[in-house]
Amino acid sequence: MMIPAWGSPSKWANGAKKDSRFVVSSTPKRYSQGYSIGVYSNHAAWIWEYDDKYVWADEQNCCPGGGTSYCSYGGTRIGGKYLRSNFTYISRK
Repeated sequence: MMIPAWGSPSKWANGAKKDSRFVVSSTPKRYSQGYSIGVYSNHAAWIWEYDDKYVWADEQNCCPGGGTSYCSYGGTRIGGKYLRSNFTYISRK
């Protein structure tokens, strides 16, 4: 999914609401080209799976210095598990 220039992630949901190609929701969505982008605070993550309670996401610039078992030194976290309610979701129509 190509994200238009909406500024920092904290502004993405408002930008997506004004763009007729996207839907903003409190529920993640699967669609023919992938999954939702999850936005919270000033951070965005690629949601690649979800169930009734959790989402699994890939992120970047998320853990300065690294140091956790699932976060590389460069700040990329693969497969982080979060409560669904933490995010606002942006999906392509």
